[in-house]
Amino acid sequence: MWAFFILGVCLLSPKYIPNVKFELIAIDKVVHLGLFFVLNFLFLFSLRRNDSLIIKKKSILILFLCVFYGAAIEYLQMITRLGRNAEWDDIIANSLGSIFAFLWFIFTNRFLNKNNRQVI
Repeated sequence: MWAFFILGVCLLSPKYIPNVKFELIAIDKVVHLGLFFVLNFLFLFSLRRNDSLIIKKKSILILFLCVFYGAAIEYLQMITRLGRNAEWDDIIANSLGSIFAFLWFIFTNRFLNKNNRQVI
């Protein structure tokens, strides 16, 4: 469901998106990063009860799929006539969100396994 939500939001016409100005960093990049952090996290969270070798292999696959999904959405923005533009910065933000979720998951999974706890 979250993946479809991201697709809908990213392909939404700009006339429906509020124009928010923030000087330090572009808000839309933070939104992209957050959306893809949650997407990757949700997929990784579903792995929590698997064997550690399965988690390692599948988590890397999930990371690549999320990065690919973000790039594919940008490509769709480029080829559709919805008033959206593809941006390399968005692909980078999408990828960083996925990478941060991946690293967070790996770190917490190792920490909790070291303490003989399961990821919730």
